[in-house]
Amino acid sequence: MALIDIEKREQAILVAEKCLNSLVAPFDLKPAQHIISASIGISIFPEDVGSAEILIQRADKAMYQAKHSADTSVCYFSE
Repeated sequence: MALIDIEKREQAILVAEKCLNSLVAPFDLKPAQHIISASIGISIFPEDVGSAEILIQRADKAMYQAKHSADTSVCYFSE
């Protein structure tokens, strides 16, 4: 599924979780192994807003919510 094809919240969360799962395995950066983590915020056009600027602001708010959540690394914007 391409990001452009996403129409529903569940589809966006599935793509985000696939991205996060690809970061799970540690990688070698000599002389040590490293682990990457990420936080993803989601907002969907046109469901969440009509302007690109506000869409990005809302995704950013959702991302910071994900960063501060102990339960998840993916958050979907909602009022």
